[in-house]
Amino acid sequence: MPRFWMVRAGEGGYLVDEFEKASHIGIGFEGAGAFTNFKTQNQIRALLAEVYPEIAPNALANAASMAYKFRHVMKNGDRVVTYDPKRREYLVGTIEGDYRYATDVLPDYFHVRKVHWSGRVSRDSLSTTSKNTLGSTLSVFEPGEEVLKA
Repeated sequence: MPRFWMVRAGEGGYLVDEFEKASHIGIGFEGAGAFTNFKTQNQIRALLAEVYPEIAPNALANAASMAYKFRHVMKNGDRVVTYDPKRREYLVGTIEGDYRYATDVLPDYFHVRKVHWSGRVSRDSLSTTSKNTLGSTLSVFEPGEEVLKA
């Protein structure tokens, strides 16, 4: 069964146009290098702790969880949205590519997955519950399929 993900396009959605043009989603942690050889969340957490020693323990746990999900849990066929604050719309698509580390696809975000974007949904057309769920501050999370049905 495909899953449904929210992947934020950077602080304030500054990369949403790049996500759309490149047909990719991505996450940061460019200083960490590729996650390709890291099999567990604890391995990713140890790497991030070494590369980013200034990250507080709770933030580090969240970062490792998001990186692990992006690398290992997301799959081809999963649905994905990202928010475009300029247009007040959610860009909706389907993941079509495995995780890879690429420095030439998105600026600042080198951990990427290919996406087929299928359309947009106006934020104003969603229920208050859906808006609240999608308003989470996490960069990568599963809001639940019912969000875009409401």
